[in-house]
Amino acid sequence: MSPVALSSIAVTMTAFVVVYVLVFGSGIGILVRLLGHAPDHNEHDASPDHASDIMATRMHPGLIDASSDNKGH
Repeated sequence: MSPVALSSIAVTMTAFVVVYVLVFGSGIGILVRLLGHAPDHNEHDASPDHASDIMATRMHPGLIDASSDNKGH
């Protein structure tokens, strides 16, 4: 015999399943919503002026200082 009551195990497992379904279902819902619509027209357009900065950041993330961003361009 287990020292833990069957009712305690049943309540714990039920709570686990309910929370799991809520969290997993919410994640799937968010993914479906995000993947369900086409991107906006200019959503992924990058300025050609900053293409070299983008590539440098991807290749060498430690070399680019984020505080020296040229926001005037």
